[in-house]
Amino acid sequence: MKRSTDRILTTHMGSLPRPDVLAVEHPLVIAERLERAVRAVGDRERVMAGTDCGFGTIVGDTQVSEDVVWAKLEAMRDGAAIASQRLWR
Repeated sequence: MKRSTDRILTTHMGSLPRPDVLAVEHPLVIAERLERAVRAVGDRERVMAGTDCGFGTIVGDTQVSEDVVWAKLEAMRDGAAIASQRLWR
């Protein structure tokens, strides 16, 4: 695998698509994903959490509600904090 020396890897965090519902991932799941990304990249300075393509995602022909958007962002923030604590011991 070729590794970039000048790029930041942004990982998809915060949501699991389901056929009829949009779930918010637990912060521990997000933290684990970030930690796996760091192991793959080999440099914790080059990995950061990021949202998916946006919050206007349509699931079952309805927009993602504002409450779900904020819950996703909160879970991503909490997961990133957990991963940061583990990675910067």
